[in-house]
Amino acid sequence: MRSRSATRVLSALLAYVSDDLVGHDPHLSAMHATALVRGDEAVLLGEALVRWVTDIQPRFARAGFRLVDVPRPTIDLGTRELVVPEPSIEHDPSVLAALDRDVVSGAELPRVPPGRYPLSAWFLLRTPEQMQALTPAVAAVGAMRLMTETDDAPELIARLADLFEDVRAGSLWYGGWDDLVDVVIAGLDD
Repeated sequence: MRSRSATRVLSALLAYVSDDLVGHDPHLSAMHATALVRGDEAVLLGEALVRWVTDIQPRFARAGFRLVDVPRPTIDLGTRELVVPEPSIEHDPSVLAALDRDVVSGAELPRVPPGRYPLSAWFLLRTPEQMQALTPAVAAVGAMRLMTETDDAPELIARLADLFEDVRAGSLWYGGWDDLVDVVIAGLDD
């Protein structure tokens, strides 16, 4: 987590501890990926980039994207939404809000609060030779490797393929952090 906001850092800590202690809602699908929100729509990157948050967060912020501060993003496959859960650990939200009264965030965008965000695109890591449009079936197989639970693999692949009928599947290959942001923006603007 990288932020000048104590509220954001502590909220992220609550999300990580909640995930470790309680896990995610069993009706949702968790994955090893990176979630972003631009406006009120969600975008998934088919790679967990949290280790490089100090490199990617400012670049995405300049482009209007907010990183979602959760260890494993969760989606509702039925409604095609990214779900940012409320922390399962009891806490007083007014204490968190009071921490940032005098913080000037500069270029940092506000945190993504708990809620549901329509999933507009999911970018899956591909090799340069594979940088073509993805069919729902190919995207589903690519997304399958990111899922944390794959007990009923055929059913999950069918549900993912159905999701990709409505959600844009993009190919993702990049040579550096600036290139990553450019690829995501270009993929959304196509």
